[in-house]
Amino acid sequence: MNKVKQDNDFNLKKFNLKPSNPLQGISKNIFVFLSFLDIKSRDSQKERQNEMATVGGIKEVEGSANSLEIDSLARFAVDDYNKKHNSMLEFKRVLNAKEQVVAGTIYYITFEVTEGGHKKVYEAKVWVKPWLNFKEVQEFKLVADAPCDSSA
Repeated sequence: MNKVKQDNDFNLKKFNLKPSNPLQGISKNIFVFLSFLDIKSRDSQKERQNEMATVGGIKEVEGSANSLEIDSLARFAVDDYNKKHNSMLEFKRVLNAKEQVVAGTIYYITFEVTEGGHKKVYEAKVWVKPWLNFKEVQEFKLVADAPCDSSA
């Protein structure tokens, strides 16, 4: 055993090497790796926090003026209003839509109708749960009379 130690000491001196603990290199690698994981974990936490801030938040529906789904929901809201109020609103077009994810999705749809030849703007709040085949108009209100526009 002494012979091996002497040989190792000789090799260390000959090549100007310092004795090292084999675990020392591994522990440095583990430290670097754990630091990396900690940074990634913090990034993931920030992403989750940003995501959580938007869950339940109201956001714009992109392309809502050209969406068949939003158009269909607006028509559903107008038909529901007409039945409940014995009215004759005629759906014209969707102006804007927002959505909020809840137990399902609530859509806030702004649209144009005509009533007795006059353009009006309404907003409807429609709750949808597609897995239950459920649609319900939560709110339906007049926003404004639409300005006269000869192009539409």
